[in-house]
Amino acid sequence: MSALQRAIAQKARQVEEDKNSAQQLLQRQKEEKARQDEDNNTWQRARWEAARRAMADGTFKPPEIRIPVIITSDGLVSSAKALQQLAEMDSVPKTLDATLIRDHWVSTERPVTICYINYGERAILEKKANIEYDASGKFMVRVEEQKRYAMIVSSLKEDAMLPDPSEVGIMEKVEETEW
Repeated sequence: MSALQRAIAQKARQVEEDKNSAQQLLQRQKEEKARQDEDNNTWQRARWEAARRAMADGTFKPPEIRIPVIITSDGLVSSAKALQQLAEMDSVPKTLDATLIRDHWVSTERPVTICYINYGERAILEKKANIEYDASGKFMVRVEEQKRYAMIVSSLKEDAMLPDPSEVGIMEKVEETEW
């Protein structure tokens, strides 16, 4: 056997070994994925079963959706007290430190303060003010290691009835429109 034939035979063995190694790796990855899918399915089935039992028992409580509102010192809602007054909340909402990670769809990293409101409070807020919020992520915050879409109160509506701004921290932002 010539040197060239030995080299070709050796290369053919190496290619075959590489092919077998790749097939084994692919098989291991498929098995791991199947295990993960089974774990997820088991967890999901258990969670749904628990929810069905709770509904049957009458003890099921749907989760309350909470929407983060960004509090800005130079904006319309400059404090939690201002948000409470504007959204007609029963009590002053708790403030949380967060990081603004998207501002008008531009990535950023800056600290902000947020308060959570529910859908009812959001509806009241929307009657009195123009808010900037959409599910495409115009504003996004990271709070407690979770990314959340957030809203900002941008301006008051002309017919909004508000308390004295000096008392609650709501700055007047109603713009005059020339007709």
